[in-house]
Amino acid sequence: MWVPPLTGVVKVNCDGASKGNPGMASLRATYRSSTSDFLQVIWKKFDVNNDFIAEILAIPISKEEAIKKGWTSLDSG
Repeated sequence: MWVPPLTGVVKVNCDGASKGNPGMASLRATYRSSTSDFLQVIWKKFDVNNDFIAEILAIPISKEEAIKKGWTSLDSG
């Protein structure tokens, strides 16, 4: 069950995947407020062709996108 973050915190949920292994890879991430409003949804393609690498890259790329928006207090739990 999805639980909203505390007030002033942005919750990020991200996932990386590939179509086949090897195959095209991408990440998806959602950013939501403490009132459960969607703040942003992103989707990005990678130059990797492996689901393991896509999963690992999803976290820092999602965090980088949040920092660009000024969201420095994040939750992912």
